[in-house]
Amino acid sequence: RKAYDNMTGGRGRRIAREDLPSNAQVEDAVRAHLALVGDLQRLSRSQSLQRLLGAITRRYAAELALRQAASAFPGAQVSVAS
Repeated sequence: RKAYDNMTGGRGRRIAREDLPSNAQVEDAVRAHLALVGDLQRLSRSQSLQRLLGAITRRYAAELALRQAASAFPGAQVSVAS
């Protein structure tokens, strides 16, 4: 429906056959989308990527917590202990 509205400008007119994509074009687009989904699924199972994302998330959370602590206590020094 969204594609139909885009093609008709929301006016609900009939679409001429030559304005529609061919079956081959539709199949190519579907294959491309399925390939992308497959790539994303493979990436989601990657342990090294999961470790990297975990490290990035922890660092971001720590920086956010430090900023919030610094703004809650103006003039205080905030540091990280290892």
